[in-house]
Amino acid sequence: MPDVLIVPGGYGTRQVLEKRDIIEWIQLVSKEAELVLSVCTGSLVLAKAGILEGLQATTHHQVLDTLASLAPNTKIIKGLLPIEWAKLVVEYTRNLLGTKVL
Repeated sequence: MPDVLIVPGGYGTRQVLEKRDIIEWIQLVSKEAELVLSVCTGSLVLAKAGILEGLQATTHHQVLDTLASLAPNTKIIKGLLPIEWAKLVVEYTRNLLGTKVL
């Protein structure tokens, strides 16, 4: 199993939402991964897999409502610029890994 799982975004994520085998694989891998990340609309896939339950998440502004419907117990962060979100991810990763490499 990989240590890091990164789910990419883009228009293809809408098709992945209907692919049960991919969603199940992401559920399985996310249980063992040290770090699970998504890029842009990849968060929709994580939501569909149930990985965002009880967490905070964001996505592209055009699909915030879709994210909220896929993850009703997730706090959806709106109005966050991509660079601000990236800074949060980098800081979280530094804290998690205990390194200043990033």
